Amino acid sequence: AAAAAAAAAAAVCCARQVRPSPEYLDSADVFLLVDAAEAEAALFQWEGSHSSPEVRAAAAAVAERFAGALSGRVEVVAEASEPAEFWQSLLGLGRASPLPEEKEREIARSAEMRSLQAGHRPSMWRVWARGRGFERVQWLHGPCGRPEQWMLQPEAVCLVDGGACTFVWVGRDASEEDEALATALASRYGQTFEPAMQLSHALAGSEPDELRRLFHGWTVARGRDDTRQLDDLEDARDALQQGSGLIGRVLREGAWPASRGG
Repeated sequence: AAAAAAAAAAAVCCARQVRPSPEYLDSADVFLLVDAAEAEAALFQWEGSHSSPEVRAAAAAVAERFAGALSGRVEVVAEASEPAEFWQSLLGLGRASPLPEEKEREIARSAEMRSLQAGHRPSMWRVWARGRGFERVQWLHGPCGRPEQWMLQPEAVCLVDGGACTFVWVGRDASEEDEALATALASRYGQTFEPAMQLSHALAGSEPDELRRLFHGWTVARGRDDTRQLDDLEDARDALQQGSGLIGRVLREGAWPASRGG
């Protein structure tokens, strides 16, 4: 199975691959799940309860490309109404296999995290104690407005708003001054919410699941050279994207008809 997430910011919709796991499902986004492990390929379009009509329309256009490449059909799945076949494909169990108890707990935990996040899109800022000129805080974001893993540099300290919790992420080579300022800012930031947002520290290389799931396509670093762990399905994914014409595509709202209703 392979999964892709579509996210929207302003008039731009982006698609990127993420690992097929319940923890990466986000209520604000739409996910395409391609399961070609059996004779008849299965394609699911999972729609988060807080996703916009624009991103759903863009995802549907991408899904049709996959369906044409695999001679399959797309099944639209609404958050909290997933059929068993969706979870079986997502978890790589085979569509006739029962869900093990530990997998059911994993699914329930991911649903609980999405409920706490309530469609809140994560934000991240880098903090400098001594500043760069007069700037001590910089908003870090990718093309679709959400943070990306590569922005977590070894010398950085970052404040991450995950909706249910504020994280202070500390790089291996970060300074104590940066960490102290980020912690103070995170505490003050969390107090602006009612109830106050929980504060948690995360050290580079030992990030909790609650933080990793905020970054689409999180990969595990191996050593200080930051070598990325290769996805077992990378070759199959690339071949499928190549055949569908999706390599390097950024989907703009003007390219795909979008429903304006709702």
